[in-house]
Amino acid sequence: MKARDTRHSSPMPPPTGRSRWSQAQHAEFTFWTRNSTIEAATRSRQASAATETGFFDGDGAFSKRLATARRVAEIGAGPAGIIYFLETPALRIAIDPLTAQLVEAGFNNSFGTIRVQAIGEQLPLADESVDVAICYNVLDHCRNPAAVLAEMHRILRRGGTMVLALHLIRSSFGSLGPLLGRLDPPHPYHFTKEQALGMAQSGGFRLEIERVEAKGLRRFAPRELISYDGIRHLGSWILTGSVGYFRFGRD
Repeated sequence: MKARDTRHSSPMPPPTGRSRWSQAQHAEFTFWTRNSTIEAATRSRQASAATETGFFDGDGAFSKRLATARRVAEIGAGPAGIIYFLETPALRIAIDPLTAQLVEAGFNNSFGTIRVQAIGEQLPLADESVDVAICYNVLDHCRNPAAVLAEMHRILRRGGTMVLALHLIRSSFGSLGPLLGRLDPPHPYHFTKEQALGMAQSGGFRLEIERVEAKGLRRFAPRELISYDGIRHLGSWILTGSVGYFRFGRD
């Protein structure tokens, strides 16, 4: 879907507290170590990577940019980010604040990438040194989303590409974002589509493509429907309902 020319205005959210961010990181680490293995995570991402990257590629431009890129970086890559399975000759850099802990826990396959432990707010990369920056299901996990966007803008070369994917809360629930951020351990933030676009464009990015896909309702066994995970997922589906895929240019 081609992007509209209209620009969204949205105030940048304030940084969350250090303890709240630490709670989110603990929840993320627990998710991987309790609910997955590197084999399962790898199979899942390998099976879906082409489809997921295709969401940014309605006009074919993203595939062409990956084919000619020299450096591609994913911020918040975790143990099974898209960066690991991209079809590109570029140097692939996987950045995550939990890298060392995940490797120690057994998620130690780099899939040919350079794995770096760092936070998105302080990327250890030079100015204008990356051709493509990926932020996939990460911005709502960060301590300071505005700073993460600023860092991606800094490391991208002029003419570079930033792709952003995240779960979106319905516009009618937008005012509940701060409350949800306190109640949902892995996610300090919850954004509507308008807020996400507004932050990226206020950060200096030019919208090229947007695509919003309905969020699937995960199937649970009957006995799990009344579990914490079952209730939490159902509540998340009601509030969010969609995933946004956005591609931006850096002028």
